[in-house]
Amino acid sequence: MQSKRHILRSQLGFTAPPHSRPKPCAGCANYHGIAYGYTSESRAVLICGFHPYGWHREGICPDWCGAG
Repeated sequence: MQSKRHILRSQLGFTAPPHSRPKPCAGCANYHGIAYGYTSESRAVLICGFHPYGWHREGICPDWCGAG
């Protein structure tokens, strides 16, 4: 039943939400990306332990660590 819903949604133009991982975090082993909080107003995404809100400067994050 779930796969039929997925097919129907894709036929109607509904797609999966875009991936929310920030570009500097792509492939980083430190990426966490889980939202915490009980309501949509209070929920906040923890990007990683080094940069809780993500890396917002130019260039590569100094704490980037390849996954694997």
